[in-house]
Amino acid sequence: MRCFIKRIFKKIYHRSIAVLAVLILLFSMVAWAQQKDDTLIIWRIASIKTGNALFSISSSIAANISLPYETRNSCTSTHCGVRSLVALARTRTGIIGLLREVVLGETESAILPLDIVYAAYNNQLISLQGYPYQSLRLLAPVTSLPVHIIVHEQSGISSIDDVPGNVVAFVPDADRTAATHFNRILQAYNIDNSNVEYVFLNSQEAKAALVNDDVQILVMTGQDPIPEIRDLDREHKIIFLELHPKQVEKILKDWPYFYTRQQILTNSYTNQYSNTLTLGTSYVWITSEESDAQIVHDMVRALWHPGTRKLLRSLNPNATMPENLRGDLLLIEGLKYHRGAVRYYQDNGYF
Repeated sequence: MRCFIKRIFKKIYHRSIAVLAVLILLFSMVAWAQQKDDTLIIWRIASIKTGNALFSISSSIAANISLPYETRNSCTSTHCGVRSLVALARTRTGIIGLLREVVLGETESAILPLDIVYAAYNNQLISLQGYPYQSLRLLAPVTSLPVHIIVHEQSGISSIDDVPGNVVAFVPDADRTAATHFNRILQAYNIDNSNVEYVFLNSQEAKAALVNDDVQILVMTGQDPIPEIRDLDREHKIIFLELHPKQVEKILKDWPYFYTRQQILTNSYTNQYSNTLTLGTSYVWITSEESDAQIVHDMVRALWHPGTRKLLRSLNPNATMPENLRGDLLLIEGLKYHRGAVRYYQDNGYF
């Protein structure tokens, strides 16, 4: 018993030391910045829980643009940081709550689906009304994440045309945007969704429901390999439904900013033996128009530094690069880039 109590106190002691070390580090940063007559800038980059892809991207951006001990911007061959900036990555489950935090200034920035940002800005969603969403501004496009449409091998479903009469589960349960993407896919196939039942489940519930045939189709968005799909694929043989090129082109024509052509690559999962054509959903880094223009300019410059680009590519092959920017995005129903970002892009000939 004594040994057990000793171990407990030892763990508490070590954890207390770790917490104390973090607090000392933070206080030392603030004190150091004050000595230099400079203000330490805390900048949060929030994202929704979509596998690990968005958190990995936001964490990498945060690490590369932070320069807490510097009184001037610094660019080297590997990265380019922003003076006195401490950028922090965080995740949460609700897109609507995260949008509200950004417009109210409770979170400095977020990485979110472009179509939801667009809908919020244009006051198109009832659940988003009542807040100043026209203050939303773009910093940069970040990535495009593929939509995975999965069925059990024994389901008898082999294409999107077989969807009517079945139950579709969207995972994670908080990511209601996946249902919007799926509806647009059905529309491209001229399928009425009134004969399709939608449910929203967490990953464990969804796996059990698919195996028990309580649901016949799973829809998830994320960068491959998605851990939940990988685990399911190891235990049960699943099939990825492929989209027809004609329908993909129709969606890209109807929604040119929100989607990209994507492929789930061969051998991303155990039972996948060929590339699977699907849609990619566009994600953007946003902030409020109230954010400081110089800080935004310097962060965007740091984001597109060659060293940061290389790191983002290594984490996510679908990462968006500034060369792929479409200048006419500035004119998409009034949705704008932040003025600090515009200055960077104009100075560097992107638009």
